[in-house]
Amino acid sequence: MAESHVRDEVEIYGLYDPDTNALCYIGKANNSAKRLKTHIQDSKTVKRPVCLWVKGLLAQSKFPRMEVLERVPAERWKAAERLWIGQHRHLPTLLNLAPGGDMPSQTREQRQAAARASNVKQAQNPQMKAFNKAKREMSRLYASFCKKPDYNAYTLRLLMKCHYANRPELHQCWANL
Repeated sequence: MAESHVRDEVEIYGLYDPDTNALCYIGKANNSAKRLKTHIQDSKTVKRPVCLWVKGLLAQSKFPRMEVLERVPAERWKAAERLWIGQHRHLPTLLNLAPGGDMPSQTREQRQAAARASNVKQAQNPQMKAFNKAKREMSRLYASFCKKPDYNAYTLRLLMKCHYANRPELHQCWANL
């Protein structure tokens, strides 16, 4: 009978530059070999400094060197990662944005600013405007449907057909809700 195996230890690892042996990143992994593959995959799409660095190495047909710095009990990994990053924060090559230990790589203000910029960009997209308009219309219809206890699914369908007859341009948006 196979038992579900819970890992008791995690690895705190370092990624090193293959040319200079400079420590460039410190992280946590349950399996460091798999984590290195994830860093390589992330370098294709993610824009964090460590991903951009790995992408640059891959463009030169090189790979970062990974070394396990410490194995710690699973419940202590956050403190251990913070300690390792804190001890090496002075290095100009260290690419960690956060202090470690499951901390976000952006401050709350940076995340809010990014969300606002994304909302502005989406608001300017004509397809998104039509989708949001259709969503509001559907919400309004559903709210009126819920207020009348004698309404059923057939009645709602009939209402939607009537609205479609009046506003056919919204039908495609409704279909995607």
